Amino acid sequence: MITSDIINSSKLPKNVVVFKPSGRLDAESYYGVRNEVMALANTKPDVLVMDLENIDFIDSRGLGLLVTILKTMRVMGGKLVLCSVGEQVQILLKLTSTESLFETYAQFPADFN
Repeated sequence: MITSDIINSSKLPKNVVVFKPSGRLDAESYYGVRNEVMALANTKPDVLVMDLENIDFIDSRGLGLLVTILKTMRVMGGKLVLCSVGEQVQILLKLTSTESLFETYAQFPADFN
């Protein structure tokens, strides 16, 4: 089971949306997370930040979801940023040679330009 938060803050630039899932990004959570994130993407933010601080596992289906979100944001003229990327996620991106596809930050980025 995965839970998520959508973070709204007056400190964020106007067209930045932060999505903070918790738990596992895997085959079981795929459709729920996809539906939630696509609804956010359809608001056409300039930047969609996925804060992965509370993600403890990503399988191939979860990785596929990240790629789908990345493609969707690019088609809509925005970008996807992954932050609070933990060691497990970094290893997965490196092993699958997808690390160069994503803009990643170890911590929440201070600047979204």
